[in-house]
Amino acid sequence: MTFRSRSRTLGGGIIVLAAPMTLLVAGCASSQRSEMKAEQTIGPGKLTVYEVQAEVLGYADNFASLIAEGADQLQRRITDPAVRADVHAQKLGTILGAYTIATEANPIAAVIDITVLATLTRTVVEDYWIPQVYGEAGAPLLDACRRAESAAYTMGRKVLDEAQIEELKATVVNWRETHPNQRFVSHVRFDDLAPLRGKRVAGTKQGGGSLLGLVGLDPLANLDPTTREIEQSRLLAERMFFFVARLPFIIGWQAELLVYRTAATSETQQIVADVDRFATVAERFADSFDELPDVLTAQREALLNDLRVDEGDLRGTLAELRQTIDAGTVLSGSLQTTLGSVDALATKFERDTPSRDTPPVELADVQGTIQQTTVAAAELTTLVESVDRVLSATEPDQRLAELEGALALAEASGLRLLNRVFFVGAGLLGILVVGAVLIVVLRR
Repeated sequence: MTFRSRSRTLGGGIIVLAAPMTLLVAGCASSQRSEMKAEQTIGPGKLTVYEVQAEVLGYADNFASLIAEGADQLQRRITDPAVRADVHAQKLGTILGAYTIATEANPIAAVIDITVLATLTRTVVEDYWIPQVYGEAGAPLLDACRRAESAAYTMGRKVLDEAQIEELKATVVNWRETHPNQRFVSHVRFDDLAPLRGKRVAGTKQGGGSLLGLVGLDPLANLDPTTREIEQSRLLAERMFFFVARLPFIIGWQAELLVYRTAATSETQQIVADVDRFATVAERFADSFDELPDVLTAQREALLNDLRVDEGDLRGTLAELRQTIDAGTVLSGSLQTTLGSVDALATKFERDTPSRDTPPVELADVQGTIQQTTVAAAELTTLVESVDRVLSATEPDQRLAELEGALALAEASGLRLLNRVFFVGAGLLGILVVGAVLIVVLRR
């Protein structure tokens, strides 16, 4: 197994059960440090392997803060639940990739890999996610990626010289040109970019110009085997405690991602829409219920005002009706007087003996008409009494009901009275004409 492949295994599979043994072995290191050779330094910054690892771990925290801040600002600008879930997933994957790289067994390889991650993340966001998905809303995320990339190269120049930096940039550009549709790059390492993937450069103990040489470099190769294993255990303990301390944040982001994914489903969207509609209906119902007393009061006042107006008109109508009925009563009395006179005249005609050539006058029809007129007069009197009761009533509803009955009775009685008066008048006129003719004949 090469050192590079073993670094993947040690960096990705941190086992908590190994902590007691690690601490025990690390405790023995102090007794053997006097036997160690002078520690080699790495890169232009002349850093020890412990300093390189500290640089990588510190940068991983800075990288995570920048990406989280940019992604959170982007999420606040986006309203689509599905896109927000994708942003959160990318944030979690990118930060988890950075922590995984930072806890690799080889700190020098970690510097190169995390620089590759920062560069590819910025490239993908700039080339695809901003123009194709996020638009102007993704500006904070792009700014965070650019700052993270700049900080990565600042750290890298402490370990790599300028030629190696340029080689790294060119390798990233070449890989991007051959993978233009790659959207997720949190899993990409320098081994994936290099032509000799996963191969260790034999016989290299410190940087010799090639990036592959640095990737396969064992920074503890100049130590004796026992001391080398002890120092590796110390480095592992530092990486393990670093990762465990940040594990709650990763678990929390995983839980948030589950919530975002659930909120982005169509079923959840339908439930949210139904709840919004229910809330709107409930709010309208509450507003209507609050306005109900005022509406009822206004309706009641309007009804009372209408009744007052109608009562005034009704009183005028009733007064006119009373005058009409009074006139009808006077007419009825006059008719009764006239009928009495006609009855007396008819009796006189019955006593007189007409000539044989003149036909007898039959008054049976006239008497029947007189009787019907008398009945009509009685009904008219009843109508007058009903109207009086209506006018004296105290309740408007009772007055209206009785008035309707009285008007109906008045209409029927008036029609009958007019008919009877017409026939009686015609009969009387005929009788008077016949009587006058008879008188003239008898006097001759």
